Amino acid sequence: MNPTAAGYIRCHPALSSESMTKCRCGYLPNDGAGDNRGWSLRGSILYPVLSEQGKVVAWAGRDVQFEQKEKEYQQLSAAE
Repeated sequence: MNPTAAGYIRCHPALSSESMTKCRCGYLPNDGAGDNRGWSLRGSILYPVLSEQGKVVAWAGRDVQFEQKEKEYQQLSAAE
């Protein structure tokens, strides 16, 4: 796991190792080692969307750099 993702997880108490295991959450690294699946979720914390039977039907992701990107965006002028 890259340092940004590790820092993000440490800053959020709800993302303990136990809770992530229980909820089947994880981190999808940026480097897919040649595997192109999940390209839009690379570098994200992943949360499963489960069916009523408990099977994974989709994945939702949280960008671990969201706060930093938002801060940089808000510093842009209207012309930019």
